[in-house]
Amino acid sequence: MTLLAIFALLQSVEKPLKQQTNLTAKGLEVTVGASIVKNDDWRYHTSLNFGYNQSDIKDLRGNPTINTLSSPNGGPLQGFPQRGLFSVKYVGLNPVNGAPLFVNQDGIVGNNVYMNSPFVNNLIYDGPIDPTLSGGFNHILSYKNLQLNLLITGSMGNKIRMNPAFFDTYTDLNALSWDFVNRWVLNSDNEVPSILGKREAQLLSGQYPNSAYNFSDPRVADGGFIRLKQVRLSYNLPKKWVSGIKFQSASVSLVGNNIWLIYADDRLNGQNPEFFASGGVALPLSRDYTFSLKLGF
Repeated sequence: MTLLAIFALLQSVEKPLKQQTNLTAKGLEVTVGASIVKNDDWRYHTSLNFGYNQSDIKDLRGNPTINTLSSPNGGPLQGFPQRGLFSVKYVGLNPVNGAPLFVNQDGIVGNNVYMNSPFVNNLIYDGPIDPTLSGGFNHILSYKNLQLNLLITGSMGNKIRMNPAFFDTYTDLNALSWDFVNRWVLNSDNEVPSILGKREAQLLSGQYPNSAYNFSDPRVADGGFIRLKQVRLSYNLPKKWVSGIKFQSASVSLVGNNIWLIYADDRLNGQNPEFFASGGVALPLSRDYTFSLKLGF
């Protein structure tokens, strides 16, 4: 076995961010590659790269709100990472109507939370939005003119705000998730909030407990994942095949991207751990296949 390369980088940076935040960031990046098999017919090369990063806000000149810190993008708070995810503390369901109860901005248990409040001491810290560890594992296996390339990527150490699924009113236009199978129906139930009837909704007029539930700690999932990112199968045509048609070389390949999500938190319920909506223009990762023919003159 031949070890081809080892590279490591460690950095520590302390700098102001937008002139309002003093941020310290540390990172470590390592790449290792090795040729394990190399002879006339068979060749096998593998490489591993991973990076670790951590940030900490030392000084924050601003007043983040509950809404800012609990949003899917996370927010800054002194003593935590640059983009930390926080949640409203959920304490259970009201046994009378199945509406969720929280510890609000004033530390009082109730159905309503003022999301624009700057009083954030009662929030729960879930974790960073950005992965602390990410990397890839690449394999290249060749037999004569045939080559197979597999790339596996993954990350861990971050949290994801699950897609909002609970609302205070519903219409026929709402697509309900599987979570509603376990919704509150009887007094003894304590799974997920109920679908409030018209009378119950009127009694909670001016309060939005189901909407706040989307920003509570039960609606946070682990962001770690492992994905078979790319599979490439290629074949270099023998020179005697292409010399007669005036080409120096020719190859064909079939490539598949985003083939298989090997691991992700089951609570994401199909939500892609690598994607969240951004300004209405972001597109989720799609599985695609490409066939190509490469000719060299």
